[in-house]
Amino acid sequence: MVSNGQAKMPIYVSEFGWPTEGKCQVAPDAAAAALAQFTLLADSRPWIAGIWYYELKDSGTGADDMESHFGLYDYAMKPKPGACAARFANQLVRRATVLSTYESDDVTAVLLRDGGQVRTVTWATRFDTPARIKVTAKVAQPMCGAPQPVTNGSYLLRGTPVVFNGTNLPLAVRIEGTSTLE
Repeated sequence: MVSNGQAKMPIYVSEFGWPTEGKCQVAPDAAAAALAQFTLLADSRPWIAGIWYYELKDSGTGADDMESHFGLYDYAMKPKPGACAARFANQLVRRATVLSTYESDDVTAVLLRDGGQVRTVTWATRFDTPARIKVTAKVAQPMCGAPQPVTNGSYLLRGTPVVFNGTNLPLAVRIEGTSTLE
């Protein structure tokens, strides 16, 4: 876009999502985590002007039909984990301003200002590879889960985004196959 003289042209992502049944299925929890991650990272990119989930509700029930299972809700309108993930991420991006991001092979983090409060949303970059982080926060708020205490200033991340109050942007150091962040 820059080389074509269109550096300020906004990009719209008109469909994104992950099928939770059928060929190429993704586990519902992994699809939900990816949805929240994508929403948060899209909000941190000033050149992305809008994103749309595909789709609100599964369009069918056939187990072999991948196209029928992209919904945030199943065909009977029962919420899948993606429905909560969409609420979680959308509430954050509506209320907060992105201050900065941190992306590594091990951990991704988005630093937000939510009113007068600064929060860090972070997750293990690869869903199936955990990363241990050091944080100053006393409580971790996993996406769509109950608050969890942070013990000894350490928290084990997986692919599900977790909110920490305060500035907890990491500096990554590889230690025994996982990241320790300080």
